[in-house]
Order: sequence, then structure tokens, then C-alpha cells
Amino acid sequence: MASFQPNLKDLEAAGVPAAETQLVGDLQTTLGADLAKPGALADPTTLLRFVRAREKKIDAAAAMWRASDAWRRGHVPRALRDCGAFCDARDAALDDAPVEGRWSWTQHADASKSPSPRGRLGLAHGHATRLGEGPLSADGAPLLVWRLGAMDVEGVAREDLADALLMRQVAHLEDALQCARALSCAQKRMVRSRVIIDLKGLAIWATLRNLGVVKRIMAVGKAYYPEVTASVTIVNAPFGFETRRARAATDRSRAKRYDLCVFAQALARDIALHERHDAGQDQPRRRVVRERVAGPRQGVGRDRAAEMPRRHGGGPADAPARARGRRQGARGRRA
Repeated sequence: MASFQPNLKDLEAAGVPAAETQLVGDLQTTLGADLAKPGALADPTTLLRFVRAREKKIDAAAAMWRASDAWRRGHVPRALRDCGAFCDARDAALDDAPVEGRWSWTQHADASKSPSPRGRLGLAHGHATRLGEGPLSADGAPLLVWRLGAMDVEGVAREDLADALLMRQVAHLEDALQCARALSCAQKRMVRSRVIIDLKGLAIWATLRNLGVVKRIMAVGKAYYPEVTASVTIVNAPFGFETRRARAATDRSRAKRYDLCVFAQALARDIALHERHDAGQDQPRRRVVRERVAGPRQGVGRDRAAEMPRRHGGGPADAPARARGRRQGARGRRA
């Protein structure tokens, strides 16, 4: 039987950049008959996700595609059924509706609507959702909100709820992938979601003590869902999460953390900063967003420091004397 020969012009017309059409064509050839399975992720821009996720190594991309296909067939239908519902009666899990530019599944806002106890637990205690309405990014990409700070990690570990939350995460990632896939097929270009991570209320030490639970819930994304996100924006970040560059640029005494609802009102402006990804930029950008307090720009930090109690180190006027004292003490110890 003659081997499959991909049409590179058709791949480019479907939204694959010209420089990567040969790679996607090679992946099509490698996968062969697997792409003909009902509900297979066979459209060109989705195959491009696998190529980029495995650094353009075709054998590795094919292995990831097959692993993702087998895993999704075993877990996705139940996760979608227990955590949400399709608004269009024509649609079902693992069908070809996204190839036609349509994805109508939505996650239940009310946990009691889930038909299973496991689904109700996952919806009640999970953290991730996709915004179905409201502000969107300039390119219309889906927006995902991960309220990690609101998740009771210790409670999840104590009550052994990781499986229920993992099912919700599977439904969420499938929702993100298929929504982006539908947009990609409709717009003839690869669309990726943008993630907002809300850390309000994050219990840092409890999270660190139960980091294995968090890793287990999040691991499925890296293993089976390639190139789903284009950017990550962090809001309500505790002090210490900022990068050194962000700390240098923002005076802490003149800053306060955003609430998600406040940030969402100007979301398009801030998300636009993340829309600078070309075909060669595979890693999502991460940025901590902070809001400056209204008030005079000069003297605020200096006045706040001057009002510090003596037990906290005093104000900036004391700084030279204290620095001299430390240097003299160090010389005395060396002597």
C-alpha cells in the first residue's frame, strides 16, 4: 500500500507556519492510520502543538500523541460528563465538533448539578475554570482562571480528595484544549489559552507540606495536553513571589495586591503584554501584576520608612549609623 504523502500547501492553508509544515507532515506520516480514529486530534494546528511540545522531534511527538490519545479516551468522557454538560445536543466528548469550529461544553457552576459524588467533590473543592464571558484577550484566546489560593490543600490531602480534583482538572484541560482547537480551526492559526493564577489566600507552608498533591493534580497537563497555554499572569501574589526585576521596579510601600475582580476590568490591556509569541517562542511568559496605590509618587516610600517603629530597624535616617555599626562590629570580631 502506498505511503501517505502530506500536502504541505494544505497544511499552511490550515494555519501551520510555512517553516513547520514539513514537520507536521512528517508527524502525519508517522501516525498514519491512527489519525483516522473517531475523535482523534488530527487537525494540522493540533498536530503542531505536539511537534512544538517535543522540541520538533517527530518520534517523541508521535509517542506523546499516542499516549495522549489513549489516556484521553479512558478518562475524558467521564470527566466531561461529571463536571459539566454540552449546550449543543449535537456535541459529545471526543467528537469532531472542534474541527468544525464549535465547542459547547461548559463546566457546572453549581456542584450539585454533577451526576456523581466524585464530580460534586471535584467541583466543590477544585480551583480551575474557563471564563465563558466577560473580557477576553485581544486575539480572542480563551482565558483560564486558576484560584490556587482558595484551594484547601491540607484538607484535600487529609480527606484524600486528589482523585476528585484530578478529574475536574482533566475536564478543565480538555475544555481549554478543545475551545482553543475550535478557535484554531475557525481562524486558521494556532490559538492558545491565557492563564490567570489567583494566589489570594494562599497558605504557603501548607502548600509546601503537601506539594505532592498539587503536583499530582497538575501533572496531567504536561503529559497529555501540549501547548495549551500561551501566557501566565499571577494576581494577588504574596510578597516573595515577585521576580527580582519586578521588586526593583515597584516600591512595595506604594503597592498593593490586585483583587481578581478589579484586575478583570482592565484585563485586555494587561493580557496584551503577553501576546508577543511567535512560532519560535514555545515557553509561556510569567508576570506578577501589582497595582499602585493612588497618591503622590515622591516621598511615599521615604515617609513610610521614617514612621517605622524602632524595633523594626528605624527609618532611613538611621541607616548610615546602623551600617557603620555593623562594619565596626565585623572588624572587632575579625580582630
